[in-house]
Amino acid sequence: MARFNLFVLFLVRLLPPQVGTQPRRLYCRAVILVKCHLAGAFSWRIDLIPLIDSALIFVRYIGANETSFSQFAMNRKAVPDAIQASILLKSRRRCCLCFWLSGEDDVKKGQLAHLDGDNQNAAEENLTFLCLDHHDEYDSIPRLSKGLREREVKQWRDELYKEMEYRFRKQRRHAAELSFMRFVRSYDSKEYGYYCAQFRLTNVGEVEIRSPTVSLNLPTNMMAEPSWDPKLRTAVVSTAQQSSDLFEAYGRIATVTPVPLLLRDHTTTFFGLSLHFGSRYDGANVELSYRVDGEGMAPVSGIVPLQLAQQESDLVALRYLEAEGLARFER
Repeated sequence: MARFNLFVLFLVRLLPPQVGTQPRRLYCRAVILVKCHLAGAFSWRIDLIPLIDSALIFVRYIGANETSFSQFAMNRKAVPDAIQASILLKSRRRCCLCFWLSGEDDVKKGQLAHLDGDNQNAAEENLTFLCLDHHDEYDSIPRLSKGLREREVKQWRDELYKEMEYRFRKQRRHAAELSFMRFVRSYDSKEYGYYCAQFRLTNVGEVEIRSPTVSLNLPTNMMAEPSWDPKLRTAVVSTAQQSSDLFEAYGRIATVTPVPLLLRDHTTTFFGLSLHFGSRYDGANVELSYRVDGEGMAPVSGIVPLQLAQQESDLVALRYLEAEGLARFER
């Protein structure tokens, strides 16, 4: 069909420039009839009807716009490079009709089709990438069957874009940060010098973290599990101690999974370490290595610095947890 259009265009271009529009139209009709006669079209073979219709599009356009074939070819508005690149990237050079109607998931040779039939409308919404066969089929005017409709092709195109975006979406980054918040007395009475640290885990990545597990490398002078007051009646999220080679051979870690799911830009808190005020370690600077693991993510490692309590005012009373709704005590 495309070769026949070029054949008609070639014959009309043989006319001298001074020939007017009306003679050109008559000459074009004659060329079509001769071509149909040579192909046996006077028997009105069905397979030639789309070919004839395609050629008549040229005739109708010339008759309506009183222009020549040269002007018809030149009036086609060029599609900007940026729009062409956008369509080819979104479709990954897949023909939406081959993809959804025939199940063909292959890169195709094709063209950009104007869905509304207007070659002057180069808006991206009006364009789609079609293989050569489907482009010809879409531009033809079927007589005996339902042809492809603009709304139908747009629907297949939009669905193809969604499928390609899902299939080739970029991998989103996982990231988390652990920070020290404060020291809290783990006993209500001040006659006991036990206290622990409260930590904050923040999701600073681009996607949620499922089953985030925090592991802290324990120094020799620290234990993982806080010594909570027996009057405490609420289970406070705290670290537990394990033997592990995660940081060093035959090492010890404090580990906890504070929440089942940590959404992006959200935080959660937990308590860890068993410390004692009044020891020779008061005021010491400590750097704790940590690691955050989760489902489907690469481990995130870092260091959280803290200075151990040096005076009474460095410790928050355990009752503050009750005021904050984090704990409940026996009355």
